[in-house]
Amino acid sequence: MFLTGVDQKVPPEERSADNVTNFTVDQKTGGWDSRVGYEKFQSSAAVYGPFNDDTETYSNFVWSTQGGAIEHYMYERYVGTPGSDSGTNQLCSVFGNPGTETAFRTWRTPLQRRADDEPGAQYVPYGRYLIFLNGHDRPLKIDPMTGVMYRLGWNGIPGAPIPWQVDEADGGNPGAQGAPLIEYPAKVTVGGALPLLFKEGSGRLDINPQEYGLGYGTDGKVNAYRWKVSFISENGSESPLSEASDSVTWTTNIGPTTSQYAAPTNPVGYRDKGLFGTSRHCVYLSDLPKGPQGTVARRLYRTKNLGEQSTTASITDDAIAGGADEVFYYAFQVNNNDDTALVDYVSDAGLVRLAPLESDSVLMPTAAPRFGASYMGRLFLDGGQNDPYRVYFSNPNQIDSFGALSFFDFGTEEGGTITGFKVYNNQLLVFREKAIDLIRPAMNANGFTSSPFVQGVGTRAPNSITTVPGVGVMFLSEDGVYAISGTNDGGSSLQIERLSDSIFETIERATTSVIARSVAAYSRKWGEWHCYIPFDGKQKPAKGIVYHVEKQSWSFREGFPVGSIATDNDGNLVFGNNTGKPTGWSPGDNYEAGLFVISRKRIGGYTTPNTDPPTAVVRPPLTSTYKTAWMDFGYPNQKKFVKYVYLYVLTEGDNAIPMTYFKDYSITGTTTAGRKMQRPEHPDQTVYDSAIWGTSAWTEEMVTEIRYPIANEAASHFAFEISTNEDIVLLGYAVEYETNKTQTAKGKTS
Repeated sequence: MFLTGVDQKVPPEERSADNVTNFTVDQKTGGWDSRVGYEKFQSSAAVYGPFNDDTETYSNFVWSTQGGAIEHYMYERYVGTPGSDSGTNQLCSVFGNPGTETAFRTWRTPLQRRADDEPGAQYVPYGRYLIFLNGHDRPLKIDPMTGVMYRLGWNGIPGAPIPWQVDEADGGNPGAQGAPLIEYPAKVTVGGALPLLFKEGSGRLDINPQEYGLGYGTDGKVNAYRWKVSFISENGSESPLSEASDSVTWTTNIGPTTSQYAAPTNPVGYRDKGLFGTSRHCVYLSDLPKGPQGTVARRLYRTKNLGEQSTTASITDDAIAGGADEVFYYAFQVNNNDDTALVDYVSDAGLVRLAPLESDSVLMPTAAPRFGASYMGRLFLDGGQNDPYRVYFSNPNQIDSFGALSFFDFGTEEGGTITGFKVYNNQLLVFREKAIDLIRPAMNANGFTSSPFVQGVGTRAPNSITTVPGVGVMFLSEDGVYAISGTNDGGSSLQIERLSDSIFETIERATTSVIARSVAAYSRKWGEWHCYIPFDGKQKPAKGIVYHVEKQSWSFREGFPVGSIATDNDGNLVFGNNTGKPTGWSPGDNYEAGLFVISRKRIGGYTTPNTDPPTAVVRPPLTSTYKTAWMDFGYPNQKKFVKYVYLYVLTEGDNAIPMTYFKDYSITGTTTAGRKMQRPEHPDQTVYDSAIWGTSAWTEEMVTEIRYPIANEAASHFAFEISTNEDIVLLGYAVEYETNKTQTAKGKTS
């Protein structure tokens, strides 16, 4: 009785089918269940809210956070005239019930409109962020929980701060300051105002000159310093360093000691007694650059004293710049993105940690990546359409920072451009058009290595790459659906297998020029992998192929307007409509827009009647078709006289379902009268529309045998078909036939 799925090989497997469309697997019996349809995302909405005005949905993704307690339904939509350059693309999110829509970003379409052969956007979870990649714009990192959105990476280097020169004469000159550190707290004047970092109200810098301050303590020594600055993003990523600032130079001038004077009541008296040039100094820095949106801090790096490498007679920026001793060290961090002025009083002894190398963090190396993955604490991105052979990866746990040498180049290897990534069993799979490569951590090194995995097999449909438990990584190639399984750890190895040989005829009908538009998702709730593909010259996904993991077999889906698809934490399949609201719509025009959910409710979508405001009314259920493979009963040379076909089904009410049977590969058949899905020799079970509350006894569905009579005609091969939009759970079938000595006619001679 056990039925498998579609098998288009010749000869087909036993108990396989020539066509299984719009059936799912009944979890209780393993039979084929016709109870499949799709519903609006918000079933209570009058039309398609909150998507009423949406046209095509290019992509969608369900981001589950906090252990699945909170789910953000992300989607990319187009608002405007389909196929034209007028309108906008929008990245949106729906959250809560009823759903509240948030548009994160809107952009004009002339430069970013999706091409016919272009896949939908990619969504890459990384910690609390969701990385959005569309292949046209600089990537976004989004925190849907707070609604905060930032640009990914650094698009410019900070400007250098401006250090004020030491005003040894205390002349109040512009761009100069007097800030000595002596043995008693001193009054500090900076352009007539005190900097923010000084103790409020006292006008004194309350620090010990033996532990703080810049410069030599030896009279007549020349002092010189330079600074660099970097930005720190909200995720801890550090930007490239700025250029070095101009140098600050002065000569140490030791004045009288404070022991010669009584502690002053007015600190201004220190200047009157000639103490202003004494010992070490603070240095005032202005024009501290502000970082881009998302910057939470600035880091200051400084040289140690560079004065010894120049003469006291002539010390210039050119004299000290690039000198052997011009090494920068971490000085301190300003924990905001607001202050533009500060005072540096960190002594040379406090400079311990070296500044990052210029190669440690560079400007965003890929302007508009298409594909990404989170792997080993790093963010991996492709180089985009202008650099399609490179893979870049971020610094550890710093998704905005990329090293100058942190990339792989696959341009010298056969296999075509990069088309997607997938993390699987401790390795990163790098998909290309005609090859798959691996990136893994380097042995005994802080880095990664790449190696080829397979040549001749790849994908141009990145949104078909899906992890399927018990199977591996499934993806659509031009010649079929493949699965990668296994691991390269523990002495094992990765393996690749084509799973779609039984539906090769259907795969051959795919519109390969736009196969990149194909989309796929796996649902643990249904135990199915869905892949929707453009077929028969169509430019959008038009037909679905479904892999049933438990049966290890295939079926088809038709009538589902899938443009993109994703799975939520409960295993629900959520898809975006591939057309949406038509241009020039008026009440009475049928349309569907936004997100929908595949369910067991037997409806075939919606129609919009001539009302204002419009409402959505369900359409009749989709047609489910099961057609057997051609049966020769083990001996094709002999004619058979089929008398009956017995269907083993679950009782599903009073709906009468007919059967159509065929002989000898005929495309036309004979249709029988319908038969109710009730037990033939027992009283009918109560059904929903005739049960009486408080009186009728409700019973569960039962296994029964339904017999269909077949006209007594000779046939070498026989097949039958069930095509219905009613409920049926088909468990198996049997065919009763007779034979005589009639043989197949001899072959024709002309």
